[in-house]
Amino acid sequence: MKLSNKSSLATITLLTSCYCSASMADESITSLSTITSFGEQTSLQERQQSPNGMIVVDQTEIDRFNERTAGDVLRRLPGVVFGGAAGESKDVRVRGLDKEYSQVLINGRRIPGGGEKREFQLDQLPVDLIERIEVIRSPSADMDSQGIAGTINIILKNIPQEPIFSFNAGGSQIKGQEVKPNISLSYGEQADNFGYLLNINAQQRQLLKDKTKESFKADGSADKKETETEVKEFDEVQLAPRFSWVLSERDTLNVEPLLLSSKEDKIKEKGKFKANGDSDGKELEDENKERLHWAVNTQWQHVFTSGNEFTLGLNVQESQENKDKEKQAFKGDDSLDKVTDEREDKSDKEWLLSLSGKKFMGDQHALKMGIEVANKDRVKDKTSTEIKNGTATDKTEGKDLYEITEQRINAYILDEYSLSERHLLTPGMRVEWTETDVTSGAGDEEKNEYAFWSPSLHYVFKISEQTNVRSSIARTVRRPKFDEIVPFVETNDGDLNKPDKAGNPDLVSEVANGIDIGADHYFADRLGNVGINVFYRDISDKIETRVSTNTSNGRVESKPENVGEATLKGVELDASSNMAFIGLDNLTLKGNITFLDGEVVDIETGAKTPFKEQADYVYNLGFDHQLPTVGVQWGMNLNAISERETDKVEDGKRTLEILKSEQNLNLYVRKSLGKDYELRFSVQNILEVDKDKHKTGFNTDGTIDKTETELETSDSVFFLSFSGKW
Repeated sequence: MKLSNKSSLATITLLTSCYCSASMADESITSLSTITSFGEQTSLQERQQSPNGMIVVDQTEIDRFNERTAGDVLRRLPGVVFGGAAGESKDVRVRGLDKEYSQVLINGRRIPGGGEKREFQLDQLPVDLIERIEVIRSPSADMDSQGIAGTINIILKNIPQEPIFSFNAGGSQIKGQEVKPNISLSYGEQADNFGYLLNINAQQRQLLKDKTKESFKADGSADKKETETEVKEFDEVQLAPRFSWVLSERDTLNVEPLLLSSKEDKIKEKGKFKANGDSDGKELEDENKERLHWAVNTQWQHVFTSGNEFTLGLNVQESQENKDKEKQAFKGDDSLDKVTDEREDKSDKEWLLSLSGKKFMGDQHALKMGIEVANKDRVKDKTSTEIKNGTATDKTEGKDLYEITEQRINAYILDEYSLSERHLLTPGMRVEWTETDVTSGAGDEEKNEYAFWSPSLHYVFKISEQTNVRSSIARTVRRPKFDEIVPFVETNDGDLNKPDKAGNPDLVSEVANGIDIGADHYFADRLGNVGINVFYRDISDKIETRVSTNTSNGRVESKPENVGEATLKGVELDASSNMAFIGLDNLTLKGNITFLDGEVVDIETGAKTPFKEQADYVYNLGFDHQLPTVGVQWGMNLNAISERETDKVEDGKRTLEILKSEQNLNLYVRKSLGKDYELRFSVQNILEVDKDKHKTGFNTDGTIDKTETELETSDSVFFLSFSGKW
């Protein structure tokens, strides 16, 4: 492959106009700047040309199942599972690790999500705003180093080249419940020196949860029972417009606002029962939550006559979450026992100034470098008051009130080095310097600063026109939870049964050295593929909550510490194929399976435990079938997760949790109503998946203390929509 200035200038011109023609899918490996542009390439073409390993889901695949949120789409991808309630697609877990190990980007940029684990909840983003999704297995140097398990980059819809107006209107219904409407509208065009896209989505959603929990004594006799029902109602509005001005022959200005607004009302009722079935009380909970995220990203790009480019960017964003919750607890005779009022306000304010450039050095090197200066202010103000027998008691915890300021300077350099037509090497180095200032609600303040070096190396060998082999080495990081670094001490009894609780502002980030090696074979003019990827992560400074004696006062304390090491390894297989070779031209089969293995090692005790709820395997099987004579396409997808195990020790007591295997089956049907209109019907969770969990608690001598079973049920969800464009 040659990176000549002439061809590079043509590529940059296409990027400047935010368009990529199908002719760019040539037979040679394409540089990073090309494959990350928007356009008409298929997802397999983009995957084939990527310098680092990734899975790409394009808009055709996103629209197919008529799903409502980004999380619903990701559930079908290799190694992706979700925590939370049965059937809920909110907190993503890539490769079986907990949500703090997965990085979510929107248009290549991190956005705050309000969670303590720095996660972004994917149910906030509707599919009607999305153009494609990239699951990046190993990051390059120009990406944030977070995301040990992987990075999910969600690309929002871009400015169209021709005037277009499109809409999608419909509704969803959980079996036996009310219909919830949704509508999305898109209008935009590229005219002369100005292009724009107006993109808006409004929807209502509903989530239901029913759970039964039963406890048993060590001899197997019944102890107690709890039942729980929960209803969540969402009202949401999302806007993702885009604007682009061609200021001159070589200068372009892009402005990308984003607004995500959500109101959530939750009602929960819990019933408590004694071993003989008599009532032991109940709890009623009413919670109202409002979330608002806004962002404005501005970029000015200049292309020199040599084909080199220069980009200056400013991204400003803010995320707010306000929650009010009231919980009433009643005794077995239905008399009021206590009332708990909780108020929580969280805000994240961020700005990031970036300067980057790309320089072509001869025919073989494309040097990319950049520097970023960022500031983040996070404030959490949570108060909890319990009223019992007319007396109010403050139940606010030490970690509930804090203010954190993070200042970061990131710098990177990478070289897209074309060794030959068949070999592309991308070495890179990234450094992230962070200064953190944490202030607790009591006024205690701690400062910390550290630098993280993240080298990476990606190599692609094009064996033939249809087959690529690639390998990646990268150093990634998982930063501590926000409330883990708050300087507080919450006094309890100070012994093993009730240790004091404390934060640890001296925590350092977990660091992983990772490797990915894979091969992809494409056939049928890139309409089919077979892929395999082997990965390994060696994680140091693993953060675990630990109970130990504070040497300064002799009291027993529970706090997070860097006391572990961990390894993660696995194999990802995926394939898709049209069945024309056996005479079934209108049938396409697809599937993937991921095998996972990992363990956490306490470096002081040597104890080995599995990662929390990590599956042994995750797989998807599906098909798409076209009936052209009647204008119908339909298909199904089966998502399955193996049994998962969690072995943990809290307050000196060990608990073994086993989460039974789950299977989720989805169906879609699409009916064409002419050239530009379509009727879509789909059903999610046909099998009404159950979340079946078994817990065993042990005494300090290893004998069983008690056992517990939890059964959480879910219902099917039906979707019907009508879409069109002109």
